[in-house]
Amino acid sequence: MEAAETVIFLNEIRLSKKRLRFKPEFTDEKLEELKDHPGINEMEALTQLGLKMATGSGKTVVMAMLVAWSLCNRGQTPSDVRFPSSVLAVCPNLTIKERLQVLRPENSQNYYEAFDLVPARLRPLLAKGKVMVTNWHLFAPASEHSEGGQTYMIVNKGEESPEAFARRVEDPAPDPRSKK
Repeated sequence: MEAAETVIFLNEIRLSKKRLRFKPEFTDEKLEELKDHPGINEMEALTQLGLKMATGSGKTVVMAMLVAWSLCNRGQTPSDVRFPSSVLAVCPNLTIKERLQVLRPENSQNYYEAFDLVPARLRPLLAKGKVMVTNWHLFAPASEHSEGGQTYMIVNKGEESPEAFARRVEDPAPDPRSKK
């Protein structure tokens, strides 16, 4: 609970530049160091908030709480861009990808119902959002020598365009090993 509350506090109070009645030890200058400034000037900086949690301490439940907080807020006020309408969870391997399917609201074993994280009356707000769980391999560049899942030695399609990359990542082919 403390981990989720910390992220929510940082996001809704400290990062929103609201005027505080107290002088926090973690200064605004330190908060600025959290921003990841991209190499392209037109793009906004991303703020990264990390949580350090031990094995077995409930990282997946914390992730579910933060997904619920984000998607329910966006579902309640669709015009509020502080909250996402979709969530991307990137995993290191297929085993963890399978375990994290509980973050998807439509999953029959989702944590929102299993741990009663979202009251039944708010679940339609949660369902308005989309949760995608994938592994990092999806973001590797496509081979210049493959097409339609087949590899060819003489085919050289060239480097994958940003548009093709976006289409491939947004709508990946279903993993035959995955249980829906």
